[in-house]
Formats: sequence, C-alpha cells, structure tokens
Amino acid sequence: MNTYQFRNDWAAPNRGAGRPRRRGRKIFAVVVVLVLLPVLFGGWLWFHVDSSIRRVDAFPDYPGRPAAGAGTNWLIVGSDSREGLDPETAAGLHVGEAEGRRTDTIMIAHLPDNSTAPTLISLPRDSRVPVPGHGRTMINAAFAEGGPQLLAQTVEQATGLRIDHYAEIGFGGFAEIVEAVGGVEMCLDQEMHDTQTRQTLQAGCQRLDGANALTFVRMRYSDATPRS
Repeated sequence: MNTYQFRNDWAAPNRGAGRPRRRGRKIFAVVVVLVLLPVLFGGWLWFHVDSSIRRVDAFPDYPGRPAAGAGTNWLIVGSDSREGLDPETAAGLHVGEAEGRRTDTIMIAHLPDNSTAPTLISLPRDSRVPVPGHGRTMINAAFAEGGPQLLAQTVEQATGLRIDHYAEIGFGGFAEIVEAVGGVEMCLDQEMHDTQTRQTLQAGCQRLDGANALTFVRMRYSDATPRS
C-alpha cells in the first residue's frame, strides 16, 4: 500500500498574503493619525483662543486721522480692569475693587512688512498731550475718560501714526500669562511689603507665580525695607 503525503506549500503564500496588506493598512492609519492630530489640535487651540478674546471697536473714524503707513502698528495697553474675575479669583489676586478703568502701561509695537526688526515704544503715562474734548492733560486720562477709542485717537494725533490693532490686558490676563510661561524669576535685594494689598514678597531669588507677579508690578506703596 502506497502512502502519499500531500504538502500544502502552495497554500502558504495565501495564508501570509493578507499580513503585509493588513500591516500596510495599520501603518497608513498611524500616519493619518499623526498628520491629522496636530491639525485638529491646532484648530481646537485657535478656536479656544479666538473665542476667549473680547473684541473692541477701538478705531472710530474722525477728521484728520493719520493715513495708513507701511507695516502694522499695535497699541498695547495694560489696564487695571477686573472684568471677568469672579469673587474668589479676585480675592486670590488681591486686586480689591475700583470704579472705572485706568492704565499705567501704554506701548506701540511696530511690525514692519520687510526684514527690519520690530520696534516697541513705551509712552509714559504722565506724558501731557492734547486729549480731544479734555484739553492738554496726561495721556492716561484719555483711557480713563473715553476708554480704548479716545486713547487710540489721542495716541494717533500725538504721534502721527495710524494704529491698526488694539490689545488690552487686565489683571486676570496678566496673571494667566505669567502662569502660562511657568512663572517669572525675580531677585529681590530686600523684602517688599505693600501696605495697600498687605502682601509681602520675600528677599532673594525666587519664581513668582501669577498672583505674586501681579502683586510685584502693582507695588506702589512698598517700603522695600525689612520689617522687625
């Protein structure tokens, strides 16, 4: 009796044929995910940031407004606005309460449309300039009296520059920016105590979080001497 052994070598390629194909599909899927994930995250981040920005019409037309020049000019303002702060956050930042809005920081950022380096100019808050409707007075009075619109017009007329964009940051935004960059390094020669907010910053090099950095920049009533 003859015994026959049948070999299935002819079937082996069929069993393995699907494996490279399936492996190729997996690799393709991974590549698609790696490509789409940054795009989707970037879209979400843009939407999140864009939706969190409160837009202000800061540039009403008026007779004699300077003509647009080359590049782009930003008017950047730091204000004592407490808008959007809930009571708990306001208490944590030690900002207290105040009527109206004021600014101690007014800057113009010029972004050229060529290879020239950007320029940032600070306008001292007590610069005396003509403020429309209020005579000649300190430039920050324009912001207190008429908000962004009057300040933008005052800056344009005082400098002869047309302002293209306006950006304002309040107390809460300042603290959030400091937190976003992981705090700021600060070296203090002496202990600083603010009699108004009753906050104290210790002497020495340290990393200030958002609340303490805001305390530092607001210290108008600091004795800057050690207490016994």
